[in-house]
Amino acid sequence: MTKFYKAGIRIAAAAVAAVCVISFAGCELGKTENAYTLYRSAAEAIEQANGYEVNCDMNMSFEFLGEEMSTDVDMNIKQSGNVSKIVTYFDGEEIVTTTTEDAVYVEYLDAKTKYSLSDELKESMNAVDSSFSDIPVLTEEMLEGLEIADNGDGTRSIVVELDSDNAAKMLGSFMGEDQSVSFDGVTLRMDFDEDDMLCSMHLECGIVMNVSGIEITGNETVDYEFVNMGKTPDVSLNYPEEEYTDGGEYVGTVSYGA
Repeated sequence: MTKFYKAGIRIAAAAVAAVCVISFAGCELGKTENAYTLYRSAAEAIEQANGYEVNCDMNMSFEFLGEEMSTDVDMNIKQSGNVSKIVTYFDGEEIVTTTTEDAVYVEYLDAKTKYSLSDELKESMNAVDSSFSDIPVLTEEMLEGLEIADNGDGTRSIVVELDSDNAAKMLGSFMGEDQSVSFDGVTLRMDFDEDDMLCSMHLECGIVMNVSGIEITGNETVDYEFVNMGKTPDVSLNYPEEEYTDGGEYVGTVSYGA
């Protein structure tokens, strides 16, 4: 089930990346507040900071060969430009993954390993980082007609419901080339504080995954709490670089925010 867990973790990271990747060149805010102008106004703080920090509390449940299973995963995600640091707490263990423009550094148990990035992966990362306008993230059309809910405590919320196709468009760009995962709809709630800053999110989605010819269906819920929104987080290694053992070339997919 490791592949299913990894897919869930990537979905959680992809969702927050999709919301926080902003490209508004050539657009002007309208004078009338609506769901899109509220989202964009809050998101400009992320754009100016060129990054964000968020804590994630994730639950995944699924059915496999007639047996129901579930697991909880906690994460702290820091993103600054195309450099990221993800701390994952899973099954009593902690994994720290720091991705720079040249390498991936992994800390797990007593091991500290540095993996170099191939030219192909570097080009892929640079392409994503330099072409945000081509990535289908939350758009004005997706938010058109949505109500802004007043929660009565100074906060306001927007709820976005995406069908399978739009969910795949929004999250797929951040999921890499894994074609074994599809989405059975996504519900995303964004919460804004008294200063109209994005302060938290709640994600629910259905997942369909093919593992060795066997279809697994499941559900994922993620609660996000943003930390110091509008400020650039410090993304740095926990140890001097020379303490990391050379692990050779990184095998896998590196994508923005995941």
